[in-house]
Amino acid sequence: MKTNISIVNGCVLCLSTLCFALNLAAKTLEYTGDAVPGAHPLPEECENPFVESRPFFEFYEATIASMAVERGAESKGVAELFAVSELAEDLVDLVPNNAEESPIDRLVRSQICHYQEVFEKKRDPRVKTKVAATSNDSELHDHLSKIAPQLFKDSIKIVESVLMKQAKDDKVREDFRRKMANVKKARRLGRAKIDDSL
Repeated sequence: MKTNISIVNGCVLCLSTLCFALNLAAKTLEYTGDAVPGAHPLPEECENPFVESRPFFEFYEATIASMAVERGAESKGVAELFAVSELAEDLVDLVPNNAEESPIDRLVRSQICHYQEVFEKKRDPRVKTKVAATSNDSELHDHLSKIAPQLFKDSIKIVESVLMKQAKDDKVREDFRRKMANVKKARRLGRAKIDDSL
């Protein structure tokens, strides 16, 4: 009987320790707001152009978080990769009601899917099961580290292009308002002439 009580007490202690650890982990996540880096699988359907790009961008976020943990925040390419992430968020703020996908999301997806193609080609052809790359794959980290400067430059160009289009759209709208104001003014003057004549 004493043995059973010891086992029960041991289980209760284990459960309470587990609950404490889970609670602490939840509070840590809530505090930092960042996902805990881990092995996230690359989304499927790279070859399908109709699949949304956002899951690929989320995979990218998990991957660069893993890189920062494994290699350090100041390691080659990491700052540029996080800058791309920040630019993507800035783009959402710049065009909040845009029904189309973010061009930076699409750019990131193309790079992730290019890596998946390379990854597939290197796989042993005798193995029939398809294996997806994961966010903590060191070869993926190497690939992103290598392309980080160009990815950052391309993302900057995208944001600049959106800003220029917005400025152009604002100018077009302002020109239209000015023209319509002239039409309204002419209409008022025309009405005034009629009122003066009658």
